[in-house]
Amino acid sequence: MSILLSFEKLHNTRDLGGMKTTDGKTVRKGMLIRSGHLSEISDADARALGNMLSAIIDLRTDDERAEKPDLTFPGVTYYSFPLMDSMTAGVSREEASDKEAFARFLQKPEDAKDYMIRIYRNFAVSEAVANEFSAFLKVLLSEHNKAVLWHCTAGKDRAGIASVLVEEILGVSREEIISDYLLTNEYIKNDVLYLTEFVKQMARRRMNRYGISLVQKKNTFALIMIKSMNYTAEWSATLRMCFISMIRKRRD
Repeated sequence: MSILLSFEKLHNTRDLGGMKTTDGKTVRKGMLIRSGHLSEISDADARALGNMLSAIIDLRTDDERAEKPDLTFPGVTYYSFPLMDSMTAGVSREEASDKEAFARFLQKPEDAKDYMIRIYRNFAVSEAVANEFSAFLKVLLSEHNKAVLWHCTAGKDRAGIASVLVEEILGVSREEIISDYLLTNEYIKNDVLYLTEFVKQMARRRMNRYGISLVQKKNTFALIMIKSMNYTAEWSATLRMCFISMIRKRRD
């Protein structure tokens, strides 16, 4: 599974390096990093990130970035690929979106599951989302001498789905993709992500139950998304060449 990196203010920043592929190889360490937002990090965190990164990919909405802009780092290229062009309660993290989520789920909690199902289905079938993910993958296809970090706000939905796509393309096993997807629950359990603990627990539980069911399907939503991007075999070969260790792990 991905490796939790040690930072003072970042609690869900993980290196995909070390994940096993189905052909016995491993993802290179220190090259592919997923995270939450970078707006409230410590000076020590900023120094560490500045030393390890070549590019940052921000998947948040324009409103989210305006409320909590990322810190900038000399020599690090910044990309913005908003996966949603408006507030989406429970997924995007603007203050107004938080209030909408609170009102929606508190008033009619039974709608939470259907709401999150629609959000995740939209990730798989939306042409606009496919275009942004395609742009995201093209950044990874560029040459990087240091790590590429992608993030949303909490590092769970949008950054999580981006990670699933990368892991699927690199050939990580379905079992490890599922396990890694669930790690977010552990790493953000002490964060206050919603206006109330009630809404936080309900939304996370509903979201991940449906997300897991998608990942487990033979024709998983990751494959549907990849097909919708005009993705080519050359992309896969290039990504694997860049981010997969050529040394097979020994099987004891």
